[in-house]
Amino acid sequence: MVLECDELCTFVGRHDRPLWLWLAMDRATRRIVGCCVGQRDALGAFGLWESLPTPSLDAVCHTDGLRFYRGVVFGALHRIGGTQHLERLGAT
Repeated sequence: MVLECDELCTFVGRHDRPLWLWLAMDRATRRIVGCCVGQRDALGAFGLWESLPTPSLDAVCHTDGLRFYRGVVFGALHRIGGTQHLERLGAT
């Protein structure tokens, strides 16, 4: 399995308090398989990782290179770049 992981900024109530929607998408099916709402920090990355179903935990994960992903996606499973499908979702 190959995942694309990214975070999208949104606002609830006030524009000076951004929230981040963390998403993980299965590249083959284009289905969202994990999500978390929180801050753009290590806890948010961990929340996304915890939301993934067990078979996805050994998937190759493509990210935008945000440093917080390195705390949850290890070694050869982490690839920087290749998030265009999920990035396009955030642009709509």
